[in-house]
Amino acid sequence: MLRTIQILRERNIIGIVGGSRELVAKWHAAEPDRIIPARNFFLGRDAESPEEIAAAFKAGEIKVFGEVGNQYFGYAPNAPEFEPYWAMAEANDIPVGIHIGYMPPGAGYWEIGSRISLGDPLLLEEVLIRHPKLRVYIMHSGYPQVERTIALMQAYPQVYSDTGMLHAIMTKRGYEDFLSRMFDSGLGKRLMFGTDQIIWPNMIEIAIEMVESSRVLNDVQKRDLLYNNAARFFRIDENGKIN
Repeated sequence: MLRTIQILRERNIIGIVGGSRELVAKWHAAEPDRIIPARNFFLGRDAESPEEIAAAFKAGEIKVFGEVGNQYFGYAPNAPEFEPYWAMAEANDIPVGIHIGYMPPGAGYWEIGSRISLGDPLLLEEVLIRHPKLRVYIMHSGYPQVERTIALMQAYPQVYSDTGMLHAIMTKRGYEDFLSRMFDSGLGKRLMFGTDQIIWPNMIEIAIEMVESSRVLNDVQKRDLLYNNAARFFRIDENGKIN
């Protein structure tokens, strides 16, 4: 935590930090001006009700509902069991970040229901039809099914995505190809920067360097990716606060 906060200060970063209520509260208390609190939620593991999530948001305890990691426990984005949470998020205008796509090696053997087949970005479409005012972003941009993410985002302009863990699992050339594909598809204003830092603070610096050294993005596009797009989606004001 101390190393991460040091990097946030040195790089002038505002970061969204998700996790349990206790962990996020500890991080937010340590650096309230640079850390935006979020709540992780994994259907099949976590017991908080939609009403409890909404209450935490209204109380200012959290600003973002995510990471939603239902895929790890065997639930697709359109799982009926999660429908009350989607309805709650739309009704309260809570931004939601959902894990779709990428899974670590061996995840299917964790005996908790993890399946790659549940990571199809198009499984989010019926959710969007039912909840047209939902503010949602796809973590890891649904990689490796990026083409389906692009199709979804082109059809539903309210959907954003992020780079998540991609800087760590792809080669430099692969990452450049991904950025080119997203920006060339007209989605350069809706792709947000992410690090998936988890327990590796230096992942932040590595992810930033991948963007700053990019040969396929110009300076304006880099600024959009690193800051402007997320500021728009999360409604972050000039003081770094979510409105």
